[in-house]
Amino acid sequence: IGLHLLRTHLVNSGMRVTDVVAELVRRLNIAATIVPMSDDRVRTRIVTDAGEFSLQQWFVANRCTPAVRRIRFDGVDGATPAREALRAVKDADAVIIGPSNPLISIDPILALLAPYLERDRVFTVSPIVGGRSLKGPTVDMLIDVGEEPTSIGVGMHYERVAATLIIDTADAALQSRIEALGVRVVVGNIVMADAAGERRVAAEVVSIAQQAMSGGSAHADSSASTPH
Repeated sequence: IGLHLLRTHLVNSGMRVTDVVAELVRRLNIAATIVPMSDDRVRTRIVTDAGEFSLQQWFVANRCTPAVRRIRFDGVDGATPAREALRAVKDADAVIIGPSNPLISIDPILALLAPYLERDRVFTVSPIVGGRSLKGPTVDMLIDVGEEPTSIGVGMHYERVAATLIIDTADAALQSRIEALGVRVVVGNIVMADAAGERRVAAEVVSIAQQAMSGGSAHADSSASTPH
């Protein structure tokens, strides 16, 4: 709560969102560079049969109910990418989209940055394993908005943005159907049961991107697998 209060205070004092995030990163001694997509105000709104809600109201207070009919990003039409965000995606050797909820975690960012991404340099990790969400209500939300709640659906969701999709061994049988979309597929163990699993998957995904960008044959190392 303290972090959110400080962030709001700094924004209200006139600081750019990008500079506020940099200040929070400094105070928390975080080694990574964290850059927001924009300095403009963009809010995710959940449209349901019972009305429209802020993401926080729908997700936290209403516990992901009622069913989602549509998602809109209020303010995105007038927003522009932060210059640091543009520099980050343009200068990156590869852009990796993690296994977050495509609809509410990734799509707001892509709404602004997708035009600046080079598809061949974009790699994404499926948030769905064996028809289940790795975390959160991803599967239910995809069903609600009419998208296929599998790694095939993830491939379809990102096919215009990402050239490579990394899926779990549990979904290996889906590889050919995803590749028919024009998306290259790498199969490996992407389930992260603990912090060690998170580090392993992160290292493997970076290795996949490095091999692909250097012209090598990308593959995931499933020998260090953790239990599903």
